[in-house]
Amino acid sequence: MKARTRNVLGSWLSWVRDHPVAPAGTIGRVVGMALLALLIIGSGSAAALDRIEAVPAGAALRVGDAVVTEVALTERVRLLGALYGCVRPPTRPSWTSSAEIAPRPSR
Repeated sequence: MKARTRNVLGSWLSWVRDHPVAPAGTIGRVVGMALLALLIIGSGSAAALDRIEAVPAGAALRVGDAVVTEVALTERVRLLGALYGCVRPPTRPSWTSSAEIAPRPSR
């Protein structure tokens, strides 16, 4: 298996040497390697930031450093409803029906 892997790797490397992607010369190779390094670092940092800023399981939202859970958000909504008489709007307004909603004219 090792011999076959080396053979495949050797043929791939020889193909890459025969068909360069970067311009020939030292400057072209240095610039190509620098761009490749920036691409790898950028994608790695994007993945790391996604994991760092992700909202944990059971949390509804994050405000700064404070994480608000779904239970706490439900309690806050219920408290605001009791204090100010706020109610959740219906999913479809009661004054409309599917027959009254006309499609938008195309431009």
